[in-house]
Amino acid sequence: MKAHAGLFAVLALLGPGALLADNFTWGGTYIANWDGFGTSPYTAIDTSLNPHQTIQIFCLDFNDSIAPPLNWSASVIPVSQANVAGTGGFAGQYAAQYGGDYNSLLTSAFNDPSNPRPASEHTAPQISGPPFAFTGDTSAAAGAYAVNITTQDPYTRYLMAAWLFTDILHALPGDVHSDMIAQVAAWELFVNASNTGELTHDVDTYGGSYVFNNYLALATGQTYLTTSTVHTQSTPGSSGISFQQAVDAALAAAQTAVITDHWGPGSNQYISWGLVTATPDYVIGYGQPVQEFLSPTTVFDQPHNQQNPLSPVPEPGAVFLLATAAGIVLWTQRARLVA
Repeated sequence: MKAHAGLFAVLALLGPGALLADNFTWGGTYIANWDGFGTSPYTAIDTSLNPHQTIQIFCLDFNDSIAPPLNWSASVIPVSQANVAGTGGFAGQYAAQYGGDYNSLLTSAFNDPSNPRPASEHTAPQISGPPFAFTGDTSAAAGAYAVNITTQDPYTRYLMAAWLFTDILHALPGDVHSDMIAQVAAWELFVNASNTGELTHDVDTYGGSYVFNNYLALATGQTYLTTSTVHTQSTPGSSGISFQQAVDAALAAAQTAVITDHWGPGSNQYISWGLVTATPDYVIGYGQPVQEFLSPTTVFDQPHNQQNPLSPVPEPGAVFLLATAAGIVLWTQRARLVA
């Protein structure tokens, strides 16, 4: 997650506002250092449960921050068309951060006099998108890997991010390059216009030779609705391609998987992904938007009930954990860090 220097104090959780929310503590883990940014998956500890449970979380949000060590309050609901839009069973309570209703939920929470906020704050924090700033890469440097992201539909973009994160689950622990590539591709899907320049510059200038492995690839003519047989496809070239081209290849693969080959809930190779979105009450108390994550969970919050247990993950092994001291050094070296 992206951390800002000077935000290392633990923030108190808000009290009675979010009845369905789970309380999380950042787990302090990440996979790799990409240009000073840590890559998913991270871990978070659900302190609402007894005993506490550790879950994996994947960051899709390059725009906002959580600074460790930090506790925050989040809803955990399935990735679905209705939940992204903020309709259905959670209407008026929760929505995906980059879906259809999150800004109105923030405004409603801001106008609730029971929510504490600084006296100097006169408007509710707002989230950008849709429309989404990143629509592809057709630059000369992209070459044969040029990609056009045709959809502005939030749900489709969330599914593309979930597909990229599923590829990461298959890539690890051995294929860290594919982890970095898929992570950055997911950030591009939701990056705000104000942050596009920074992210694009970092992608375009990141050196080295790379291969993106598509661990969910299908044979010609197959779809995720008709077969569960997959095989790994790599970007061509014995010496690999640039990082920019590899990210473009990952985005093209994600778009094809979701739009053309029908990857998503109910299809083969789809696991149960959940939105981990800071509650509007918490965001208002915090004073600014908080990063959003996806998690491969199986049991979610239920409308009008208290939270239910999440699917736990094992304690992180060596590949999931960088030394705490090294992480602190990395955070202090940059004004912003995703970890």
